Amino acid sequence: MKHNIHNYIAKTAIDYARITPEEVIDISMRQDGTLVEVDFGAEWMNYICYVDLSGEVFGFSSEPAPLTGLDCAEDSAGMTMTELAALFLFIFAYAHHGRAFLRCPYC
Repeated sequence: MKHNIHNYIAKTAIDYARITPEEVIDISMRQDGTLVEVDFGAEWMNYICYVDLSGEVFGFSSEPAPLTGLDCAEDSAGMTMTELAALFLFIFAYAHHGRAFLRCPYC
């Protein structure tokens, strides 16, 4: 019986996240009384959902999954995150002012 309830709770949490069961990479559940914490992840997101044994969702959070296999200090183009941020600000300023009033240090 407990296995069926946990399957129901897992399905409720996955449905609440609006993903399919096939997208779930890992899942774990911890129960405290009638409240179950469901931690699960998909390729790009991690989720935590709090579900009552009745099936009611009491809390939900999601966050992007950490990037793996990438060097966060430098991207594939050889630019550091600081350089990318400066380039982004230059492009943003140019788009909003119709002309470049700053000189892009990377162009």
